[in-house]
Amino acid sequence: MLIKNTFRKCFLHDTLSYMEFCTKNIEAIIITILILINVFSFIVMARDKGKAVHKNNEERTPEGIMFFLGAIWGSVGVYLGMLVFRHKTRTWYFQLGIPLLIVQNIATISLFSSFIESTFCTIL
Repeated sequence: MLIKNTFRKCFLHDTLSYMEFCTKNIEAIIITILILINVFSFIVMARDKGKAVHKNNEERTPEGIMFFLGAIWGSVGVYLGMLVFRHKTRTWYFQLGIPLLIVQNIATISLFSSFIESTFCTIL
């Protein structure tokens, strides 16, 4: 019985320590994830532009993948890739869709961060 109670206290303490760590660093974690996804999206746009210019028979990145990257918080990277490399700028659904995905990403991130803060801060 003593071992069982000690295990419960230890497990609960470790769980609370982990949650404290996450709540204190949630902004840094979210920003790091955002930066990584957007850098990856930017690189994907650069590679696709390179394949389009050289007109090799290499397989290009499908547009659906670019929109998927934009939907999972990489829309700023896709948009910067559009502007820097002048890639997909004449395509109407990229001109309209990527800025809308930026708005969607901002809304999702703000809702997600407020949910995490309200959930974990009430526990602690």
